[in-house]
Amino acid sequence: MRLQIAAAATPKLAAAAAFAAIPLIAMTGTASAVTTHQYDNVKYVFCADTPGATNEVSYYDSYGRREQINVSLPEAVGGSRHCGSLSYTEYEKYGSYVGSSISNTAAPYVYCSIWVNGVKVAESEDYSNYGYSSAFC
Repeated sequence: MRLQIAAAATPKLAAAAAFAAIPLIAMTGTASAVTTHQYDNVKYVFCADTPGATNEVSYYDSYGRREQINVSLPEAVGGSRHCGSLSYTEYEKYGSYVGSSISNTAAPYVYCSIWVNGVKVAESEDYSNYGYSSAFC
């Protein structure tokens, strides 16, 4: 989003306009990139309210973007919620960017998170009354 102010605006008016735009910028939900460094341990966690093989996940690892369909989430964590995870060590000399997503056409809830060296650096969840949920980390 780019804030444009008329050339004739006073500095006081410009400051007020910029301050007023802050809530709009905060509500846009822009994602920030998660970067890794060489030898970082990266863990992706995915959860959904369906344990069966109806989940679609994507993630980035040392080999680039990976997509998997019909993914089962084996770990029951309560109620109908099930989770699964995968980990890898970043070996790229200069590190890389990481990201993940999960979607399910039959689940009212999905969740993803990214952990780097044991610290959660990103998470997202989605609820849907219509059975199609997607979360992007």
